[in-house]
Amino acid sequence: MGWSGSTRSRSPDRNPADRVVIVSMSSSAAAEVLGSLRRLDTIWMRAVPDKQQRLRFVLASYNAGPGHIIDAQRLAEQLGPDPAKWEGHVERAVLLLAKPRFFLRPGMKNGYCKGSQVFHYVRGVLTVYHQLKGKRR
Repeated sequence: MGWSGSTRSRSPDRNPADRVVIVSMSSSAAAEVLGSLRRLDTIWMRAVPDKQQRLRFVLASYNAGPGHIIDAQRLAEQLGPDPAKWEGHVERAVLLLAKPRFFLRPGMKNGYCKGSQVFHYVRGVLTVYHQLKGKRR
């Protein structure tokens, strides 16, 4: 819907009212995403007090669902890494949740997780964010 909307808004022969509808639909979708991210931030606030670390947990939860990331946090705790740190700690545990010997362990409630997708999603979003932030300076 958003793709066709952006195509329509560039056409000079369209009714200007179409653009208003398209913008409001895009704004609505953006508002839904921001609302979801705020709810996820609230979920992680107590377990991950550091804002920079919490951002990574929020992004991972947005991608895989909070249940899988909670499982990865539990697994990290079992294996020794810090369950409140993402890079090198919980991100490593989320990669292991693709293997039955880890996602079938007691305490793992959400089963298989394609951890490599989560790993790359979080790193990719942060890379783009830092690139855009650098361009604004």
